[in-house]
Amino acid sequence: MSLKSLPTVWLLAFLLPLSLCAQEESAKETASSTDESAQRFLFVSSDPLGAAVYLDGVRLEKPTPLLVRGIKSGKHRLRLEKEGFLPRDILIATPQAEAVGCNLSPAQPILHFEGEGAVRVAGRPAEPADGSIRFQAGSYSLRPSSDGIDVTPVFGQQRLLDGIRFALPLFLGLTGLLTVREIAWPRENGLVLAPELAASSLIGGGLLGWDIALEVKKQKFLKDYKVQAEGPEGLAAVARIKFDEASASMIRGDFETALSRFEALAADYPDNPWAPRALFESARLRYITGDKDGAAEAFGLVVEEYPVSGLYDRAIKGLADCYIAKGDLAGALAELDLLTYLGPGLTREEIGSYRESILALQAAH
Repeated sequence: MSLKSLPTVWLLAFLLPLSLCAQEESAKETASSTDESAQRFLFVSSDPLGAAVYLDGVRLEKPTPLLVRGIKSGKHRLRLEKEGFLPRDILIATPQAEAVGCNLSPAQPILHFEGEGAVRVAGRPAEPADGSIRFQAGSYSLRPSSDGIDVTPVFGQQRLLDGIRFALPLFLGLTGLLTVREIAWPRENGLVLAPELAASSLIGGGLLGWDIALEVKKQKFLKDYKVQAEGPEGLAAVARIKFDEASASMIRGDFETALSRFEALAADYPDNPWAPRALFESARLRYITGDKDGAAEAFGLVVEEYPVSGLYDRAIKGLADCYIAKGDLAGALAELDLLTYLGPGLTREEIGSYRESILALQAAH
């Protein structure tokens, strides 16, 4: 080796370890970032449930409530859409945000008629719940009556109909005058009908036919018009009352009635935020009464269909209990791997002790 090449060799010998260290640190950072991303969760819910969720412009597979796993750190844009409600855009930043929930505003207006007496909509009596009626989007005329108030939806082509009915008498009157003129002073040019009379008759006849067609369409619109005599507030209040009734039955020890009421609530109000709570309570009741298969099915529905922060981890724990009761210790351990540790309820210390007890049972067998 020549003396000229010695500086180059020493330089390479100095830089190579530094390069290897840098690559190793970069690999560690990448692995750490990947691990953190894989363990990052985001619960998304809405009131009512069942809203489509778009994350950064991409529609997610399931509607609300849902659990997003492995979401990247940083700012994200959420958009929630549900038919009959106004869309909602939310800007979030992870990992600060762990659970996002929002109320969706109805696209249909809700009017309150408390203390107004009888309410008639489109000529038919309506019975508002809690004084609330949800209307279709559009225009309405409200007129007081002797015993209450009359609400009439405005026909979408009402202005056109009003314009026709303004012009129709003019053309009919003009046609009448021209007809009188033709009779009183007949023409001698051989024409059967004067051009202006023919034109006026055609226009008047066209307007009359148009008027009849629009009136038939308007009457069908009024006949088919429907309102929902119960707003979202009313539905939420009814669901809450039913949940409290079921809870009272459970406290009294009437488990059969409580189970029936919880399951009916979940079935009748699937888009109501009280549905997952009712389903979770029904799972607990089935477990208490010895129906481990039914409990596992209900807990599974909470996990898969209603992953709500505060209930999700408790449902996972319930599933693990069901697996242990059936002797499937490996299944119980697999469920514990799905825990998020977000929201109140379970701590890592508690689950660590629980996991150790399962491992001890495995070793004993």
